[in-house]
Amino acid sequence: MQANLLIERHISMQFYYKWVLFFLVAILLSACQSMPKTSSAYDVVEQIKQSDQQLKQVNLSSVASNELDYLTESAAVLQALERNPAFNSQLQTINLSRADIQQASQLANPDLFYAFGVANKAYRYAIDFPIEALWLRPIRMKQAEYKAKSVSYQMIQIGYNLIRDTRLAYGQVVIARERLQTLEALYHLKNVIYQMVDTKQQLGEISQQEVLLAKSAMLVASRDWEVAKIDVKMAETKLFALIGQDNQATTLAMSQQLIPACEATDVSNIKALALASRPDILSAEMTVMASQSTSKLSRSDWIRVTASADATSGQKTGHTLGPALRFTLPIFNQNQGQIARADAELKKAEFDLAAVKQQAALEIDTAHLQYQRDCLDWQQLHEKVLPNALQAIRFSEEAYQKGDIAYLNILESAKDYSDGLLKEVQLKESLIASWSNLMRSKAHPK
Repeated sequence: MQANLLIERHISMQFYYKWVLFFLVAILLSACQSMPKTSSAYDVVEQIKQSDQQLKQVNLSSVASNELDYLTESAAVLQALERNPAFNSQLQTINLSRADIQQASQLANPDLFYAFGVANKAYRYAIDFPIEALWLRPIRMKQAEYKAKSVSYQMIQIGYNLIRDTRLAYGQVVIARERLQTLEALYHLKNVIYQMVDTKQQLGEISQQEVLLAKSAMLVASRDWEVAKIDVKMAETKLFALIGQDNQATTLAMSQQLIPACEATDVSNIKALALASRPDILSAEMTVMASQSTSKLSRSDWIRVTASADATSGQKTGHTLGPALRFTLPIFNQNQGQIARADAELKKAEFDLAAVKQQAALEIDTAHLQYQRDCLDWQQLHEKVLPNALQAIRFSEEAYQKGDIAYLNILESAKDYSDGLLKEVQLKESLIASWSNLMRSKAHPK
């Protein structure tokens, strides 16, 4: 009888040790799964620099070491990527997503229950470990990895948008200064005309009405010149805010080579490349994959299976250690609510992906059509409008000197030419904007 008890105890101990060994091996295998490699904030910024078409054509080290009294467009872009407070704040979401991956990779610590022994009651203890974490950990890590990639692509797209906004702000400063110079020249021109008309009125050659018209034109030009000075300050303030620099501290000289050459652009190639590699589209795709992992996880993460090493009873000491399991009984629900929510989020992510692709295609088509329109307008302005207006001014001045026409005619000719010059400035700004949007679509991460 005693021999049979010894044999049963030996078999029971062998079973127990095998169970413990299997449990420990499963934990070690799950814990040894390596964390996926994700991009850091520094990697994302470097990727943005290397994937931008215009930044690749310049020496970044020489641009970064430019003197403070001269600011090129590329230097302004680099300063924005390094110093812009809003962009640096958003970059921290990359570190948050990396922390989420680390959190998803961690196994839950086992719980220890220990009851102290008292009179007529032996002490007891139990060790619990949620073993569902062993097969849920890879799913959670994959979900966190997709979310981290989605965040990285979002940051790349935000970086491209910052580059575009910086280039537009830089161009607006240059254009505002050019508009200021144009309005200053027009003011001096109309002031000369006013002095000439005033002299003729004193000689009795023309009426007082023509003098008043010339003076009014001169005063309007003076007002426009003063307003343009404020516009320059506003444009400079916006630029310096984007690049994270105090505009009160330094006066910078701006480079003038900004106007893109009007050349043929194959929009179909740009669109195909953008739809395949634009960061906002890639981010939406990663969101879909993360939602798929969430949907898969919702079907199993609600089931709790706990492995226990329980010592709450025993024949001799009252605390003999033995294996046990505790698991969820799906009687009242099978997590239908969370499963339905996860499926709905997946469907929403798929529609969001389609919407992002549609928006990207619309942005590219709109920017390309605007670029073509501005190029056509630019060509007409320089080939026909401005030469004709300048020639009309010469004819009017000659006729006015001879007394063949009234001052109103020369004023009208000067107005047409000044409107053409201001139109030229506006077209430069529009060309910079449409070209910057096209270049943003051509940029793609490696």
